[in-house]
Amino acid sequence: MAREKGNALSCLRKLIHHVYPRKALLMAAAGALTYDIVEYRNSLVREEAEIALKQLERIREIAKDKGYQEIIDVIEEQVEFGHEF
Repeated sequence: MAREKGNALSCLRKLIHHVYPRKALLMAAAGALTYDIVEYRNSLVREEAEIALKQLERIREIAKDKGYQEIIDVIEEQVEFGHEF
C-alpha cells in the first residue's frame, strides 16, 4: 500500500483515525490485538504526530518572522490534554 500524502491537518486526521477507540474494539473482536499490531499502530501514531508537530513548528516560526500575532496566539493557546492524575 502506498503512503499517503497531505498537509498537517490531514496527517492529524489520520492520527485520530489510528487511535479511534472503535478501531481497537474491532481489532480485539477479530483477535488481531497482538504485540506486533499494537507496536505497528503506535509507530504510525508517533510518526504522524511528529510530522504534524514539525509542520506546526514551521508555521509558528514563519508567523513569528512575519509578525502574525493571531496565528502565534492560536498555536500558543493553552489547552487541556493528557492523563488525569
